Order: sequence, then C-alpha cells, then structure tokens
Amino acid sequence: MKKTSSIARCALLLAVPALSIMLALSGCDRIAANDDQDIIQTDQEGSSAVDDTVQAEDTMIDAAYEATDAAPELSSGASSLNILWSSSYGGEKADSARAVAPAADGSLGLAGYTRSSGAGVTDFLAMKLGSDGSVLWSETFGSTDNELAYSMAATADGGFIMAGEKRIYSILDEFNLTSSYRYNFWIIRLDADGDKAWDKKFGGSDYDAANSIAQCADGGFIVAGYTQSFGAEYDPGPHAKKDLWVIRLDADGNKEWETLYGGEFSSENAQSVRQCADGGFIVAGFKSEADTGNYDCLLLKLDGNGDVQWSRTAGGAGFDKALDVIETPAGNFLTAAETASYGAGNTDYYILCHDGSGTLLWSKTFGGAGFERARSIAAAGGGAYMIAGYTGSKGAGSRDMWLVKINQAGDRIWDRTIGGASCDEAFSIAAYPDGSFAVAGNTSSYGSGELDCWVIKFTETGMQ
Repeated sequence: MKKTSSIARCALLLAVPALSIMLALSGCDRIAANDDQDIIQTDQEGSSAVDDTVQAEDTMIDAAYEATDAAPELSSGASSLNILWSSSYGGEKADSARAVAPAADGSLGLAGYTRSSGAGVTDFLAMKLGSDGSVLWSETFGSTDNELAYSMAATADGGFIMAGEKRIYSILDEFNLTSSYRYNFWIIRLDADGDKAWDKKFGGSDYDAANSIAQCADGGFIVAGYTQSFGAEYDPGPHAKKDLWVIRLDADGNKEWETLYGGEFSSENAQSVRQCADGGFIVAGFKSEADTGNYDCLLLKLDGNGDVQWSRTAGGAGFDKALDVIETPAGNFLTAAETASYGAGNTDYYILCHDGSGTLLWSKTFGGAGFERARSIAAAGGGAYMIAGYTGSKGAGSRDMWLVKINQAGDRIWDRTIGGASCDEAFSIAAYPDGSFAVAGNTSSYGSGELDCWVIKFTETGMQ
C-alpha cells in the first residue's frame, strides 16, 4: 500500500472550478478478498497537461418543467400502497431522474440529465419539488456537449450537491488524434434557490466519472466513481481498465485527500459511497479480472483518512454488480446489487449483508424468469429496508419499477410493481423523516416526451 505525503506528492491531477467546458468546433459467494489484495492508495494532485482545448462557458438555464400527473398501474395486492402523488417531468426528448434527496423543509431534490432543455446535447438537470410534487425550480447546467448527473445529496444549509461526469472537448478529437474521449468528475453545489454556489472538476486525459456523493458530518463531501486517467502505482495507457476513485472534499470543494484502488490487470468501479458512524466510509461497486472478464460485487471500507481497512468481493461465474450500500443501526452494511450468477432469471436482485469487519452474514436473491436490477436501498424503520429497481419478469409493461421490502434478516415482506404499458425504471429511493418514501427514475409510459423523469411519493400504511 502506498500513500504519499501532501508535501512530496507529484503533480498528476487538477481540481479547478468548472467555469468552462470545451466547445466542439463542428456542426447496464463468495470469496473474501485478502485485506491487502489489490489495495493501492495514493494521493495525487496537479494536472495532466492538456492544452489542446477550446473553452466555452457553462450555461445555467431554467428548464421550465412542470409536473404532469402520472397515474400508474400497480401490481396485484397493491391497493393498500398509498401513493401520495405521482408526477412526470420533462420535455419532448429524453429526460432521466437518477437521484432524489429529501430536504429538511419537506421538499425534494432531484438530479439527472436532460436532452430536452439546456445548452448542449445532454445537460445536468436539477429540480426542487414541493411536498405535493410541484416544481419549485428546475435548472440545467452544461455547455454544448455532454454532462450527466448521477447522484445528489441534500446539504445542511438547505441546498443540494450533485455529481456526475462532464465531457472535456479537445480540438484533436476533430482529427481523430485523441486516444479516447475525455470526461471529468463534475461536482456542483447549489443553494436553496437552485443557484450555483460553486463547481469543481477532477480528472485527467481519459474517462473519469463520479457516480455517488454524500455530505459528511463536518460539512464536507465524499465523492466516488472511477478513473481511466490515473492508475494505482501503474501508468494507465489509452482506454485503460478503470480504477476505483474516492475523493474527500471540504465544504468549498477543495480536495483534502483521495484514494485510488485497483490493479493493472483488473477493473474497479465505485457506484455508491456513504459516511459511516465511525467517521470512515463504505464504498460499493464492482471489479473484474482480466482473465475472466466477469464482474464481482466489491465492498471497500475506508477510515476517515481514506486508508483502506478491508475489501470484500462477492459473486459467481456471471456478472455481479453492487450499486448501493447503507449502514444499519447495528453497524452492518446492506448492499443492493444485481446478479447473473445466482437466482431465478437472467439477472436478479442480489442483497448482501456484511458485518462491520467485512464478514458476509447473508445474501438473498429476488427475481423471476426475466431480469431484475436493484438500484437503490433505503431504511424503512423497524429494522426493515426498501429496495428499488426494475423488473422485466412481471408488471404492466416491458419494464416496471419494482419495490421490495425486506426485514433485517433479508426475508421479503412484500413486493410491488409500478408502471404502465411501456418501459419504467427506478434508480433511486429515499426515506422522509415521517416514514414516507420518494422513488425516482424514468418513464416512457407517461409524460410528454420519449422519456421523462418520474417521481412517486408513497407510504406503506396498511400494507399486508
């Protein structure tokens, strides 16, 4: 394991306010890893020297979206599922909600991306919804290329923080002289009115994407994703395999430390990060080995300084990916994943429970003959948990949102599908303090465009 001091570190990475983007000039069991296996940690700052770019200002544009009522079909037995409201949001083209974040005032933050509004091909989309689903404000952030937001958290000051990826355009792309497209982590902090407080980019000369962000107890932030620009003690070439990348920021977006995790002949990707009760962090994602190409679920525990305490993998001969993780009051970790190695169909929900030292306590699969993909997990009170994703095995359309409630032993309490005649997917679920839930994703069954953001607020009062 290697971690360089802040004094002796080399200049390899640049974190700068994202006040510009480059402008184009034309027209989806197992073995516990050894605690030190493939664990290489570095602190890297500075910049990869890329001077072949044309800069243009990012633009903040009011998306002017309004809520459209969407009355979904519910699976059998769901009459007692109390839907408080169900609304779609979007324009004529494709719009996707990837994260929801309840705020202390009862409002709801939404993050994703839009092709219907904004300055470029795809822009960050941020919305604040009232307690009834009405749009309090909606904003897009981006330039003339691609920006996609994947994660959002409510901040203690009433605002929101979101993270995703941002295309960095090079003039050499026009002549096919670059080895790969260049993306960076893009972090944007918003105040309660949706105005940008600051934004930061982190990345190098290849593809780097942030998939998850959370606010820490001290007011700073933790962000996780992957990098193809930097390697853990090896020099990645063009189109290199991914390394897992975690960055700790202060409240103003300045980097305090970072951790790279991976090996030269494996690929690692972080999908979810949370701060733990002990002040450290839990990271969920997946890894693959070059000789098999299959993915295994990956769970990584860091201390408060970013040092790796332990890592665990889980999976079989197929593709298995962890996509969200939470800590339970008992100090265990519940992971929402998908598996092609176990279960009844092509892919199934795969829920794993590890204790605080990384020992696997149990794992469960849920699914039918088709495919199911778990995307998000939230505490439901009373030792229960709510899992959201989508199913192609049952429901009203080709894909339906699928909610599964489990107890603390992983046994299913109930499950429900929500959707229409077409394709509907859930990517995020969050609990309100009053015990209600918001689930968000996409719909092509309802709304005004080819694909719209879809948010449902519900309670489970009286569910059997």
